[in-house]
Amino acid sequence: MRAQTSGPLGAITALVLLALSSGLTTHAQAQRGSNPAGMRVADAAHLLDSNDPDEIRMGIENLGLSGRATAIPPLTARIERGLPRPLLEAAVETLGVLANPAAGPILFRLADHRVPSVRLAALQAIVSCRPRGADAALIEALGDLDPRVRGAAAIGLGELGARGSLDALFHAFDRGVIESVTSIGQLADAPATDRLLGYLERVPLDSINPGLNEIFARADVSNAIKLRIVGRLGELATPEVRTYLSDLSAALPDAGGELGRAIQDAMSRISE
Repeated sequence: MRAQTSGPLGAITALVLLALSSGLTTHAQAQRGSNPAGMRVADAAHLLDSNDPDEIRMGIENLGLSGRATAIPPLTARIERGLPRPLLEAAVETLGVLANPAAGPILFRLADHRVPSVRLAALQAIVSCRPRGADAALIEALGDLDPRVRGAAAIGLGELGARGSLDALFHAFDRGVIESVTSIGQLADAPATDRLLGYLERVPLDSINPGLNEIFARADVSNAIKLRIVGRLGELATPEVRTYLSDLSAALPDAGGELGRAIQDAMSRISE
């Protein structure tokens, strides 16, 4: 039977129980360190030594939840000892979540892994961690045998803002890495924009639209460059160009500005 706790004695008992409960809560939080959703880094790292895949995965997940750079060495060591592919990919993705440049060395090695999905995860983590040499690793991956890896490398270079990769991105685009054109648009300066426009008569407009869209969306690209693009498109005077310019006009924040008027003028000279 549950003890009754009425009167002064009951009040004292309640206070004691509350103090004990508070102490236990504080102790549990201390065991978890600064991560209220998981365990301490040391405890999570210890799980990586288990032979149970579920415990290893729990350790990986809690190391990611810690958000600490101290989680990188145990993850690196466990990767180097070997992991089944699903756990290896989980560990690599966790390194990406930690987003710390210190993960660079192991990620660079995994970018050459024999399994394409591991290489893909490594490249995505490299973009997240941004270690020194990230752009060089992604440029090299533009020549990967797997199209998903090549595409991720191209997209990653744009996300990194790697302007020095423009020439490599153009060569990749020539080899059919279609994701390159988006990053070209994100990184292009005036000469690169002219180089992109040089494809207009060589490839379908749809192939370079993503790059042009990125250029038009950039606040750091001068109006003069954008007007030059509109003029060049107007020279083609195809129905596809008219559709593109119509969509572009609708997306402009200032359709009545100089650029908007130039677009409308170009459209008026193209028959529907």
